[in-house]
Amino acid sequence: MRMPQVVDLGEAGFLALDASAISQKAVDLRRGTGRLAEDGAQVSSGWRSLTAVYQSPVAPGLVSAMEPIGYVASGMSGAMGPAAVALEDYAQAIGSLQTRHRSIDADAGILSQEAAASPDWQSDPLLLARQARLEQSVSTLESDFDDAREQCVAVLDGILVPAVQITGSFSTAGVGAWDPRDLRSVSSLDALTPTQVNAWWISLSPVAQSMYLMTEARLIGGLDGIPSAVRDTANRSRLDGELARLVAEREALNLDEQSGSQRERIEVLDRRIGAIRAINHVLERGGRLLLHFDISGPEPLAAVAVGDPDHAEFVGVLVGGKGTTVDGGAGKMDTGARQVRDAAEVVGSIPAGDVVVVSWLGYVAPPTFADAADPSFALEGHPGLRQFTQGLAAVRPAGGAEPTVTVGGHSYGALPVTLASQLPGSQIDNVVTYGGPGIAETFPDDIDRYWMANDNDLIRGVVGSGWYKYQPSTRDGWEELSTDPFEADGVELTAGEHHSYLVEGSSTLHNLAAVIAGRPDKAVPYGQD
Repeated sequence: MRMPQVVDLGEAGFLALDASAISQKAVDLRRGTGRLAEDGAQVSSGWRSLTAVYQSPVAPGLVSAMEPIGYVASGMSGAMGPAAVALEDYAQAIGSLQTRHRSIDADAGILSQEAAASPDWQSDPLLLARQARLEQSVSTLESDFDDAREQCVAVLDGILVPAVQITGSFSTAGVGAWDPRDLRSVSSLDALTPTQVNAWWISLSPVAQSMYLMTEARLIGGLDGIPSAVRDTANRSRLDGELARLVAEREALNLDEQSGSQRERIEVLDRRIGAIRAINHVLERGGRLLLHFDISGPEPLAAVAVGDPDHAEFVGVLVGGKGTTVDGGAGKMDTGARQVRDAAEVVGSIPAGDVVVVSWLGYVAPPTFADAADPSFALEGHPGLRQFTQGLAAVRPAGGAEPTVTVGGHSYGALPVTLASQLPGSQIDNVVTYGGPGIAETFPDDIDRYWMANDNDLIRGVVGSGWYKYQPSTRDGWEELSTDPFEADGVELTAGEHHSYLVEGSSTLHNLAAVIAGRPDKAVPYGQD
């Protein structure tokens, strides 16, 4: 016997909410209130004491710049208390609504059974009266849910905390409202495109931006679409703490009684420690921005820019190949990036700052020659490269000129580079592969593409084998550039040698720099030197 639906419970929005999770977040927020105020005060106090040990003309400026931290932290701490109370009240209201909904659902089920047993139930005044009461209860549920939600939002909207003047890539304001509804979870931000991330970031008040930098540095440093200077600040803020933590854990391991799992852990720690030290060494060279820093996986990942890509007309992104790691390759890649940047400024007659080159170590490269036959490294890494290039354009002001982006792939790096170029919205204008064993099968027509291969490069031995059956070809719109010695603008350039392409003063470095500088006419085609 089919039971009639005498009451439509609808799709109540509060059923999808987790009251216990909201309550726990309120508890966490309340616990963090005191810690935030104390930490902010310690930061300001610590910087004030700097002048006692650091005598420099810039010391007072540094102290003044950091002084507002305590003020902002104290204000935010005061705002977190009412926010926690509002969230706890909201959680209790949601829990009560869900309990009432279950009771109404049970009563509706009983009424449906009685109606099914009575063919003339729609004429039964008692059953109709019960139906009307249940429908009114359902309507009251929705109304009470709206009221609870509006009360919570009203409290959050009314929270004002002090904001300070912040320059650079931050918003500017005097006193602003901190709207906790704009503070999104890590998972929700990871799901956004770089354009959406940037729109979210610039919509935040200075206080909200500062809060994210203080509490979610790892998140902000890894989000494509966040301004480069902000990402650099977030990522640098983690280096010393992560290094101290890793070194302490490494030293605590018993070297005399190592199990297999301990040895594996030591290897991971050594790679992470080495990566941070390599990054610090690169940053000490000056003029660098740390755009990515991730040591959560089996292999540390990073991206370092020589210059600020947010304000450059031309941006080059270099991707390494087999065996490229942060701890073992960051320094060499950065040296090559600087040399390419310097050559591009000369070849293109570009003012300093208008061309930037990034060392992108944002994917796990195959560690050995045998692994380099496996396309999975490129298949897993190329979406991140595409998203990184999208972020380069997303940070530009609406209606402003986007950078001309050239991506260079060395050796196995040619695979993730050409795969990323196939994806829609990659924001890649030019591709240059050098010493690459092969490329992706197809290519968009609106991307200019070039390749170089030294005559004595051993990589030629695997060309055409296995995964590397697809090769650059002039028939497919590729242009081969010379690796032989030649003269350019009165400068004698040496030939490319073996598997090295970014050697200072080489023809291969010159050609790559010419493409990055938007002057491919200055590059020398193969056979025309």
